[in-house]
Amino acid sequence: EDEKKGKWRHQEEAVNWFVEDAGGVGIFQMATGSGKTWTSMKCMRRMLENKSIDKVIITMPNSILPQWKDELKGFLKMKSVPNGCINTLFEYSSNKKEHLAFKRAKSGAFLVITHSFLLRFLKIAKNWQGEFDNTLLVVDELHRIGADRFTRLQNELMAEEGEEVASLEDKQIDLSENENALSYFRYRLGLSATP
Repeated sequence: EDEKKGKWRHQEEAVNWFVEDAGGVGIFQMATGSGKTWTSMKCMRRMLENKSIDKVIITMPNSILPQWKDELKGFLKMKSVPNGCINTLFEYSSNKKEHLAFKRAKSGAFLVITHSFLLRFLKIAKNWQGEFDNTLLVVDELHRIGADRFTRLQNELMAEEGEEVASLEDKQIDLSENENALSYFRYRLGLSATP
């Protein structure tokens, strides 16, 4: 039991660092298989329990969206069961535009967004002044986004990996045109296996 606890001690240290020392803004750079997803969900749980957040937005590559949804439901659970954190789980993608329902939702609302639709969502979110003061944004595979921009080649590679490409006008995704877009969110956590 102690050996098992010791194996995952880095997760507890990371949660304590993010929630207490870093003020809810930081990056977890952990090797693949070291539990970044679970560590981030432990942060979500702690922040929901201490009421520093009431909503969570998670963005990830399309290829791991189903895995994220399963992990959320398995680890954080729906509020209908004991110790459940998730009141409602929304998705913003090509065929699901549940962002307005998420905006109106009460505490315990989660929204998942694929990377290909992140820029489109951020353009909408720009008008939601003050809406994200109690929202945690989690960006999985952080190394795939940022001011360095997605080039056409990167979009083609994403499409080959099963990633949705939002539309022709969003073909080149460039966060540098709106460098402070992620700062709409008071609490931000990036996850990356790539330093």
